[in-house]
Amino acid sequence: MGLGTRTGGRGHTSAGLGGRWRAVGAALSALLLVSQLQSSALSADLGRTTARMWKCVEWTLENDSCNGNPFDLVAAVTFDHTGSSQRHVTEMFYVGDGKWRFRFTGTAVGQWRFATTSDDADLDGHTGAVQVVPNRDPLIKGFLTHRGNKYAIQAGNDAHLEGYLLNVYMNQQDFEQQHEHATRILGHPSRAHLIDDYWGDARDNGFDTYFFAVFYSWFRMGALSIGDFAGNTDPDLDAPDTALFDALELAVRHAHERGGRTHIWAWGDNDRRQTPNHLGDGFRGQRHRRLIRYIAARLGPLPGWTMNFGFDTIEMPKAEADCAWWADQMNRLMGWPHILTSRGWEGDCFGGNSYAGFGGNPYDLQTSDKGPADYAEIRQDLETHRDKPSIYEERHTYNRWQCWTTARRCRASRHPWTREPGGCSCCPRSSAVAVKAACAEEPGAWATDY
Repeated sequence: MGLGTRTGGRGHTSAGLGGRWRAVGAALSALLLVSQLQSSALSADLGRTTARMWKCVEWTLENDSCNGNPFDLVAAVTFDHTGSSQRHVTEMFYVGDGKWRFRFTGTAVGQWRFATTSDDADLDGHTGAVQVVPNRDPLIKGFLTHRGNKYAIQAGNDAHLEGYLLNVYMNQQDFEQQHEHATRILGHPSRAHLIDDYWGDARDNGFDTYFFAVFYSWFRMGALSIGDFAGNTDPDLDAPDTALFDALELAVRHAHERGGRTHIWAWGDNDRRQTPNHLGDGFRGQRHRRLIRYIAARLGPLPGWTMNFGFDTIEMPKAEADCAWWADQMNRLMGWPHILTSRGWEGDCFGGNSYAGFGGNPYDLQTSDKGPADYAEIRQDLETHRDKPSIYEERHTYNRWQCWTTARRCRASRHPWTREPGGCSCCPRSSAVAVKAACAEEPGAWATDY
């Protein structure tokens, strides 16, 4: 009887547990359904957008539920072209006030569909479409790339390649000083109006590409080195400065809309504490990784720019490996092709060979002392490296290092730049600098005079 009671009791208990488990299962199913409904409610069809070829468009999403550093939240967007296998994957970026944005530039005419993915429900599951229509402005080009050792730019509504002559104008007295100055454009948000003056100055000197150096302004607009912060614990180092990006993007767009381009130096000189080695958690630490993600998300979809890591890279303790790591991270995240270089180093991750201008240093890529001696040296570089184009990014200012004082004398005129056989450009103003790129007007053709 007792056994029967226990058996009956055990049987009763078993039946009771089964009922409870069924109830729990039903509750979990209901919870899952509610969760799915909530997720569906947060997700949205963002509709259909029309964009011109090579014109960047963007979307804004709100997310008030983010905890922690909003710049660490990861949300990706995949764009697929319905008429081909083309795909671009980019990330969203935080702009403040609980808002995230993402961008897209069409590289083929026709319909593109996109979808977002994120562990954050507010940014996950959104979908939409972009209809890319022809761009009838012949000035507007696509992304700079290369064919073999020649620069080439995507052009037209079929994205065909055209040869491109990459000559970069640096004016480090009037606009791009490496010290605080009232006209350093990236020194303060109020100086954005100087962008048009800088562009006009570049065009007056015969250039369609101008130059910007960012250094530590990535974290606080105007900062040149880690010395401009209150040590490695300064909270500004934990977030990119959105005002800096606003100004830099304005410069990139300004040139691109006028058929030009922007060349950027991301960092500076390690001995002057202008590289990520001084961020506290190291070159490959969270701060630099966070910044790389942000640069790739904001600038990656924008056509019209190239980027060099920095100068005098040999001063860094692991220069070759770290510069390659930087370029690899950028390439993986940008979503669109951009030529990245690092002065003195070659590697598969770089889109061009950037030569250091001080002979004798243990760089992979170097020229004669103070830069290429003549066109024969440049041509030898082209013939040695047939897989990528070359660029000479030493700041060869007129009369710097006593260069070009006689043989390469400049003409004082509206377009004072001389075009020497070696591609060396100079200007009578000692602050104006030319970055020379060895390239040709047509992909695959040799340059004999540029």
